[in-house]
Amino acid sequence: MIPVPAWYSEYRKKRKYRQLRRWKAGILLALFAVFFSIPAGAKGDEKTMPDFTVKTAQNGSHLEISLTAANHSNEDIHLEFPTSKQYDFTVYNSQGQPLYTFSKGRLFLQAIQHITLEKGEEKTWKQVWKNAEAPGTYTVKAELLPSKINGKPGRKILAEQTFTIE
Repeated sequence: MIPVPAWYSEYRKKRKYRQLRRWKAGILLALFAVFFSIPAGAKGDEKTMPDFTVKTAQNGSHLEISLTAANHSNEDIHLEFPTSKQYDFTVYNSQGQPLYTFSKGRLFLQAIQHITLEKGEEKTWKQVWKNAEAPGTYTVKAELLPSKINGKPGRKILAEQTFTIE
């Protein structure tokens, strides 16, 4: 066996210590990068969320359904949608059974859509449910479907209204 100089064992200890320090620094750097790559308020800040409402109006045997996204904040709200399906709604009877769903049987363009609501601006979508003849109490549950709100991951925004047909 070859004799090892006395300084070599001290060198190996320092070398291991430097490698360990580099490894710890690498781990800390990776954790730092992951932590700061997650956007704060990833669900959208409540103050920059649009107000979403649903209103109904009967017109003979048709029911007009108006969905409105309004910006009541002090800054613009930019909504991004992954498809042309920007909203959806379902009409339920008084027993909670779905009678009509807007998106059922429809095809939507698979292209990113953008809407910017300036301060105080509203965007209204109107649809007609043509078979609203039977008297009774109904509920419309609507949802706005942005994938991003002001560049941050979005979520469904819900609205609901109960109405009566006489």
